[in-house]
Amino acid sequence: MGRLIIVSNRVAPISEGGPAAGGLAVGVYDVLKETGGMWFGWSGDVLDTPPDAMKLEEHGPVTFATICLLKRDYDQYYRGFSNATLWPAFHYRPDLIEFDRHEYEGYCRVNRWLAERLAPLLKPEDVIWGTTIT
Repeated sequence: MGRLIIVSNRVAPISEGGPAAGGLAVGVYDVLKETGGMWFGWSGDVLDTPPDAMKLEEHGPVTFATICLLKRDYDQYYRGFSNATLWPAFHYRPDLIEFDRHEYEGYCRVNRWLAERLAPLLKPEDVIWGTTIT
């Protein structure tokens, strides 16, 4: 079996001995520490100009591959569709769901852009697991 590759809309900040992130983020990181692999996604940083490059950080057997988002991408992809549409839908809160066609289009655009950034990092034997961590 190849490396485990976790793809999420946001890579949760993890610091050994520091305050814990959410339960899913902690579980994902624990699995990666045991198996080795890569966690790929948005860094949590928002920029006014296009990001220069992806940041790759090694922490033992885990590689964190993170990239910043432009303000427009953050508004449509993360704050918009991920948090206003997907999060309520997946947490049984249909009363909170907001749908905006432009946010959905931004979500699709950013996902394509992220996939293009991820592809060169992958090896044929890698196993990819995707999640939404907000």
